[in-house]
Amino acid sequence: MTLTVDHVDKGPAGRKPTDRKPTKLSLADAAKDFHLFTLGPVYVGATLDVDILQVFQEQERLEFQAIHLELPFPAFDGIGEWNFLIQGIEKKRSPSGAVDNSLAHMLSGFMQGWDFVRRDTQDGIPFYARVYTRPVQIVPPGVMRGVSVETYMLCSNKGTQMLEGANPYEVVVDPQIAPHVKREADAVFSVLET
Repeated sequence: MTLTVDHVDKGPAGRKPTDRKPTKLSLADAAKDFHLFTLGPVYVGATLDVDILQVFQEQERLEFQAIHLELPFPAFDGIGEWNFLIQGIEKKRSPSGAVDNSLAHMLSGFMQGWDFVRRDTQDGIPFYARVYTRPVQIVPPGVMRGVSVETYMLCSNKGTQMLEGANPYEVVVDPQIAPHVKREADAVFSVLET
């Protein structure tokens, strides 16, 4: 699926992703019942102003509980207000108590199935990006053990978002363009021009 972001609107229900009310849980407590992740690099890199979780919920016709954690410390650097924000999607449990991460897997598949396209850009070069994911360990200050957080990032025709350092992880753009992304971008823009 391709999401063209030439005309950014507020998305479903006109709500920005950061309009969700923050949940008052620690990362460690949240990780017990929620698969934790950040979509921050995607929102910033593709300049999105839609609630991706709401789009996921509506498109897949799913009911699930999601949380939005506002951290008292930066987990990331370079993504504005998202430096302090972590999201979570509930872990389902079987009657025996076993954890079922199928919602997290569905979200990953959903995110990696999108192309983000913007034809009008400041530098005049159309923008094309795909999502990839990488797990990180967020270690809150004064805590010995980290919490796993899945980080969604963009691989685009203008470079690839990468993480440097740790706690906070700096989101940087490596200017090298993956050959498969260049081919995909060329194909998408050739179709859009016809």
